[in-house]
Amino acid sequence: MTAGSVFDSFPWWDDRDVLTQITPSRYSYITSVAGDLHGLRVLDLGCGGGLLAEPLARIGARVYGVDISRSALEQALRHALTGRLRVQYTTAPAEALPFKDEAFDAVLAFDVLEHVASLEKAVKEASRVLRPGGKLIYDTMNQTFICRVVVIWIGENLWKGGPPKGTHDWRRLIPPRRLLHLLSQNGIRNIELRGFVPVPDLKGRLTMHLSPFKGISYVGYGIKQQVSY
Repeated sequence: MTAGSVFDSFPWWDDRDVLTQITPSRYSYITSVAGDLHGLRVLDLGCGGGLLAEPLARIGARVYGVDISRSALEQALRHALTGRLRVQYTTAPAEALPFKDEAFDAVLAFDVLEHVASLEKAVKEASRVLRPGGKLIYDTMNQTFICRVVVIWIGENLWKGGPPKGTHDWRRLIPPRRLLHLLSQNGIRNIELRGFVPVPDLKGRLTMHLSPFKGISYVGYGIKQQVSY
């Protein structure tokens, strides 16, 4: 099953879904490291149904969302319209972005890098469209046995509200050292990388917590240096 087909039928904006539940934690991290985004151009890679794009638009960011799933983008657009929010949505793969060099002040890559066909090309494109001094803010999943157990075996098969079966391919999960190497290759100096751990409450709802433990997922950001293409 391809990433596009999985996310075509994803339960966007459903409070019972894990991805919706952890969005506030992701948003909090983004705003804590991004600085004031009001009036800045922000690219949300793999934006899906607009879970992160909308709260960023509410604080005045000029948000552009990109995804390969037309169905997800249709849902994102409808939801934005109901809230009278302006987000520019575009269907495109992360490996071939339809934007000019250095077009954005910040690029977000949340829950997308582990789904792309080519991580190398996706990171290169993210760097290309990011202006020097801009921030690439990311979260992704580590290629560890515990991640396979928690995210795929339990999350996709047993956890109520977990992602649909087939959402994640363990072979595409990303060891931190690989991502850091690709960032460096593409002119992005990594500033922070921290563990991002899912924690359930008594009702079984998840939130994400920063942690020294990076074995399941991790979050971080880097700053674009001056490079030539």
